[in-house]
Amino acid sequence: MTIDVDVPEVLAMDLGGTQLRTAIFSETAQLERWSVPTPKGAAAVVDEMVLHIERARKLTSGHLRAVGISALGPVDPVTGAIRDAPNIGVYDTFPLRQMLQERVALPIEIINDANAATISEWQLGSGRGTRDFCYVTISTGIGCGIIAGGQLITGHHGAAGEFGRIIVRAPGELEARTLEDYASGTAIAGHAAELLETTAAPRLKEAAQTHKITAKLVGELAAQGDPACITLMREAGTRVGVAIGNLVRVLDPELIAIGGGVARAGDTLWNPLMEALSNTLSRDGYPIPRVVHAELSDDAGLYGAAIAARKLLNATAGATAR
Repeated sequence: MTIDVDVPEVLAMDLGGTQLRTAIFSETAQLERWSVPTPKGAAAVVDEMVLHIERARKLTSGHLRAVGISALGPVDPVTGAIRDAPNIGVYDTFPLRQMLQERVALPIEIINDANAATISEWQLGSGRGTRDFCYVTISTGIGCGIIAGGQLITGHHGAAGEFGRIIVRAPGELEARTLEDYASGTAIAGHAAELLETTAAPRLKEAAQTHKITAKLVGELAAQGDPACITLMREAGTRVGVAIGNLVRVLDPELIAIGGGVARAGDTLWNPLMEALSNTLSRDGYPIPRVVHAELSDDAGLYGAAIAARKLLNATAGATAR
C-alpha cells in the first residue's frame, strides 16, 4: 500500500524494552502503524530501525521528511546517544542518532521515552491546560517526565526524571536497590517467578503451566482475587506511591498522570498506590495533587516522538529560510 500525501510526513518510533512501535504521521492524522519485538543489542536495533525508515519512505513515496524516536534510558539531548539501556541489552553508551545518520539521510530527533510521553500527554491528553505536570510510567521499567512552569525539564545531561533509578532500601535489607528493582513490570514478574518455587501461590503455579509469567498475568490473577498476586501488586503500588510522594515534595506539581502497562492493572495496584501517596504526604501536611490515569495509553510515546520530529522539521525549515 502507498499513502497518497500532499504534505511532508514524519516517522515516529517508540523504542521500548518489549516492542519497537512505528507510525507515520501527517500534520493532522496517524496514517499507518506497525510494531515488532524489540531486538537486543545496539547493532540489531539500528538495523531494524533502518528497515522501518525504508518502509516508511516507500509508503509515503518519498515524502518522509524527519524521524522522531522515543527511546528508553537516559538520552543525551545534544548527541542523541542513549546512556545505558539494559532492557535491550545495552550496558554502555549507545550512539543511536550517529549510527542511524550514517545510514539514513533524514533529520533525526531522539527523546527519552518518558519525556516523549510527557509532552504528548501534556499537550494532547490529561495534562492539557496545566503548567506544572508530571507523567509517571510504570511498564517494563519506571520513568517520569516533568513539566515545570510550562517547560519540559531534561536536566544538564538529559537525565532528569529517571524516577525508576532512584535508590530505595527495604527494611532489614543491606543492599540498596532501585525503585524499578521492586515495582516495575520486570520486577513484578520476577517476584512472581520466585513464588513458583514455594507453596504460597498455587493459582499462579497453575497459570504458569500455560502462560508466561508477566506483570500483566499477575495483575489479572490479582483482579480475580488470588492472594499471592494481590500481595505482589500491593507491594509494588505501595513502593510507587511512596516514591511519588517524594516527587511531590520536590516538584509540587498541579497534576500527575500515571500510565504504562502495569498502571492498567486496576484497583489492586491503584488503591495501595493512592493510599501510600496520601499517607506519606499527609504526615507532613503536604497538599496532595490530582492524580489521574493517563489518557493516551501506549500511544503516548509515539505521539511524543511525532511532536519532536515535527518540531525538528520546523526548526530545520526555519534555519534554511534564514
